[in-house]
Amino acid sequence: VQMRTLLQKWKESDVYKKIEEVKKVFVEPSKSHELAQVLLDYSQSIKSGKGGLLLAVCRGKLCEGVDFTDRQCRAVIVAGLPYPNLKSKRVSLKRALLETLRREDSSVISGDEWYSQQMARAVNQTIGRVIRHRHDFGAVIFADTRFSHQRQISELSAWLRPVVRNYRDFGHVLSDLTGFFSTIPGELLQQMKAVEE
Repeated sequence: VQMRTLLQKWKESDVYKKIEEVKKVFVEPSKSHELAQVLLDYSQSIKSGKGGLLLAVCRGKLCEGVDFTDRQCRAVIVAGLPYPNLKSKRVSLKRALLETLRREDSSVISGDEWYSQQMARAVNQTIGRVIRHRHDFGAVIFADTRFSHQRQISELSAWLRPVVRNYRDFGHVLSDLTGFFSTIPGELLQQMKAVEE
């Protein structure tokens, strides 16, 4: 729902049009039977050299279980913290059960700890789309100030924690991203392209 709302606001404000002037936009479909076509179109756009922007939601079809290899995913932007829906009956029952068990055994995690773990698992699954092997490269952007807190950073995958940087404005993010991608050796890019073909 939030992604659809964001897309609608982008379209109303011409942000979507400006993005499409640079990259074709692909959106994770809500219907499973449409997923294969979206992925095919996205993949063809990547192979053509035009690239693309694929929008998806944490815990969705594209953030878990789909293997984006090499140039299919060079960056992931995580907007917000993807906590499970508190209004879900399953979530509220799980939290209540854990709280009951914890009263009897202090070694059992609390409902709040489980809830936080579920958010961290979804984030780590999502960012795992960008780095698939030791020669791969990409950027992970957390678009939420809560990721500047040590608690959130400590829940990230161990390989990512040492390189997390905090920024106050997007200009510095853009500058560092441009610098990062410009340092990728041309021969590595050629080797990866050859492997893909």
